[in-house]
Amino acid sequence: MVNTLLGDQTGAIQNAISKKTGVPSAVVGKVLAMAAPLVVGHLSNVATAQNMDHKSLVNHLAEQSKTALQSSPDAADMAKQFLATGDKSGLLKKLFGS
Repeated sequence: MVNTLLGDQTGAIQNAISKKTGVPSAVVGKVLAMAAPLVVGHLSNVATAQNMDHKSLVNHLAEQSKTALQSSPDAADMAKQFLATGDKSGLLKKLFGS
């Protein structure tokens, strides 16, 4: 599921998180693999409960990303790194608004 969500940026994201946290990349990959279904399930519940369409969900995610980046300079730095490496899928650009 992680590869489906993050595409060809999965390895770069794992490595950046690993570098920033000191946790081995393989462990980061396992954590992401466990977290992805939980996050997607939560988003599905939020979207259903709030009767969100696709556009509303994208706006919600963008707003959540903006809030998270403002509260965490480290997360903002990692997001900038991902965007600089060429997010071919456009996913990060949509989420982080840069």
